[in-house]
Amino acid sequence: MARTKPACPTLPKAPIPGIVEIAVRGLERLAHLLRWPDARHWRRCIPVAVLGTALVGLIAWLTGLSVWQPTRPGWELIGIAAILLIAPSFLEELLFRGVLHPPSNSRWYAGRAMLVVTAFVLWHPLQYWSGIGPPWSKLFITPGFLAVVISLGIVLAMLRIAGSSLWPPILFHWIVVLAWKLLFGGPF
Repeated sequence: MARTKPACPTLPKAPIPGIVEIAVRGLERLAHLLRWPDARHWRRCIPVAVLGTALVGLIAWLTGLSVWQPTRPGWELIGIAAILLIAPSFLEELLFRGVLHPPSNSRWYAGRAMLVVTAFVLWHPLQYWSGIGPPWSKLFITPGFLAVVISLGIVLAMLRIAGSSLWPPILFHWIVVLAWKLLFGGPF
């Protein structure tokens, strides 16, 4: 008996990823990125963090964003530190270095990573322009603040790459914001 061709073409055997599969892959990727780095990855982060601290600190000092003004110690500082760990540090890093940062094996990785840094920088003035930022968010549109955020965004992306985890950029972001607010006159 002769074989006949089907009347309509068949679907490919490999399923086309649906929204659920894409979401599951995204959540698996985030779960991987939220694992604590091993000692080797932390060692790779040390030079990035040291140079990043020097760069961000120098730009903040040159632009007048940091002036030595330590906050008086008190129990309320523990609450402030906890809040700053969640927002902006954890939430912004989850979005910009987690969800939006391209996988390391993706096409045009460096260019896509720099687009994410650009989005991170633009997020700050957007908070002022949209009215969702803190009362002092007019600072977000000043050239000095934007210069610090550009350098910070690059350092955070490099920490994400060096550490293969979100924890190095989360902690660096937290320490920078905490130091700015508690030691160097950052607004509340």
